[in-house]
Amino acid sequence: MSALIFSITNLIVVLSCVVLLFILIKYGRNKTHYVLAFFNLVTGIWGVGGFLIGLAQNSSAAMIAWKIGLLGSVPSVAVLYHLVVSVGNLKRRNLVRLFYFLTAFIYFLILFNLAGLKIVQIRNSLYFIQATDFRFLFCVIIWVGIVLLSIFELYRLVRNSSGNKRIQYQYLFVAYVIGWTGAILDALPMIGFYVFSACNMLIALQCIITTYAILRHQLMDIRVIVRRTLIFTLLFAIVYGLVSLLVFGVNVWLVR
Repeated sequence: MSALIFSITNLIVVLSCVVLLFILIKYGRNKTHYVLAFFNLVTGIWGVGGFLIGLAQNSSAAMIAWKIGLLGSVPSVAVLYHLVVSVGNLKRRNLVRLFYFLTAFIYFLILFNLAGLKIVQIRNSLYFIQATDFRFLFCVIIWVGIVLLSIFELYRLVRNSSGNKRIQYQYLFVAYVIGWTGAILDALPMIGFYVFSACNMLIALQCIITTYAILRHQLMDIRVIVRRTLIFTLLFAIVYGLVSLLVFGVNVWLVR
């Protein structure tokens, strides 16, 4: 059951990110919009990996799925900080570059099995990665540290702004607190705390609130965007449903 919930909640993350990515690519006007599009892309990659993790039937398949998911999850914190810097027009270029480098290095360690982690099965259902020594714990500390710094920078923007910008920053602050609380809670089994929940739903909610805040408060016609996006979402859901039915039918046929 845990694995099924994990897959379903990550599928919701994927669908949310696909819709939001479509909005930003089609209606984006500036650098901030494209950084936000990148953020939804890496979050969506995590969702794909998470969906596959929930479906994994053995540790080998789970490790492959985790490496796919972490391709999005690990650099997402660097993109998060980049987004805060872009939204707030902060002069943090070197720090942004450092965070991209650090997260790329962390993923390199994970990809080539140098990060000190293993696959464990939780509640006889879900395969999760877990630290075997200080190497992965150190990576987790860096990852969480970047998240906390991003939220702190955004908190300072809220306090030092007014008017429309303050409203935008408040939306983003709430979104980040919600989404990254969910992400951190979901990561607890990595360090030995067996607390499982459907916190990926909070990640999807974060993406939705963040995109709304930036688009709505940067003078884009949100009504036109919403109307066209609903049409796109309906078409996407129909296509996705047909493909899912086809895959299910093929699996049934192969089993026979």
